[in-house]
Amino acid sequence: LHIMDLATETRRQIIVTEGGKGGCWTEDDQILFPVSASSPLSKVDLTSGEVTVITDLSAEPVSNSHRHPRMLDRDSYLFAGRLTDPASGPPIAIMVGHLDGSPPFELMRSESQAEFVGGHLLYLSEANLIARPLDTETLQFTGPPVTLVSDVGRIPGAALALFSCSSQGDLVFHPGYSSTLVAKLAWFDANGDRVGEAVGLDAIGNFAVSPSGGVVAIEVWGDRSGLSDLWLYDLETEVPTRLTFDAGSERSPAWGPDGKTLYYLDESGEVPAIMALEPEGRAEPREILSLPGLTSLSHLSPDGTMMGIALTDSVTGLFRAYIAPVDGSSPPVLVDESAGSALNPRFSPDGRWIAYSLTGDGAFRIFLKTNPPTSRKWQLTDQNAFWHDWSPT
Repeated sequence: LHIMDLATETRRQIIVTEGGKGGCWTEDDQILFPVSASSPLSKVDLTSGEVTVITDLSAEPVSNSHRHPRMLDRDSYLFAGRLTDPASGPPIAIMVGHLDGSPPFELMRSESQAEFVGGHLLYLSEANLIARPLDTETLQFTGPPVTLVSDVGRIPGAALALFSCSSQGDLVFHPGYSSTLVAKLAWFDANGDRVGEAVGLDAIGNFAVSPSGGVVAIEVWGDRSGLSDLWLYDLETEVPTRLTFDAGSERSPAWGPDGKTLYYLDESGEVPAIMALEPEGRAEPREILSLPGLTSLSHLSPDGTMMGIALTDSVTGLFRAYIAPVDGSSPPVLVDESAGSALNPRFSPDGRWIAYSLTGDGAFRIFLKTNPPTSRKWQLTDQNAFWHDWSPT
């Protein structure tokens, strides 16, 4: 987190963060912000540098992160609580917090953050930017909602609608009816030349190529729901096939070494779970592992007995990389006990090593440990690096 003097174009670092989502200034020169993508809000005093946590993720409604604070008035602020279990309806609780530390108030549910300008609350509803008059004393709406503009872009994973409004009422926004995380799957040869692209799929997330190299499992994000489903893409026929249809998100696909079983993270239940499914079979998906805070599935070991996963620490909000047996015979093993977030543990082709991403100063680096992990580790990259994979040999 830096601040910049616009007159001199000089900047200074305030505090090291781990990918926090948004922030705002108070009138007395404090900054409200989350220190990571899975943390409560904090405030930092620019004079003393003191950082104080000001929200509680375990308070109702229970959230896995607080993000995108915006000032409501001198003493109060809006923020978005990403709900741990939204059940049905929008996944974001628009909350009103108070600088004096009194309990926050849930104002409404939405798809992303909200802003308050000119006596009106601005928020997104099904790609429509809505303005509705709000009394900041009673926290009651005083009139009906009005659509300002349609087809406003949104990044579902960040709970962020792409708009901003000045105190004078000037509005800027990024158009985009569907998810603004529009990414296509493309492949390249060994020289780095682009040789192909998946047809018919936009807004993709994580993906996994089958051991045979003929099929890709892809998480695809919905236009309006902010949720993801798994699809299979046949590289020979160029035909996409939807694989999951549950109400919640299914993501983080990873193939078993035989290429017959696909493992993935299912977030449709009360507690996230790793599931196993045979795409060519008729059997229902079976649960492999269910844990509170389960955040991602990265990889299966070459013999198919272990999997690399990540959990969110309920106390610190940091990510922790683990390896866990597929048969559930023993508890998950922590890969790295360092203070930073660790993600994306991946096994080497011979199963002897684990590569993973670790933060130390706000940036990710790639590290290496033996399998099973010990206290010794090797740093592989000096610059910011997150995504990584092993060559086949």
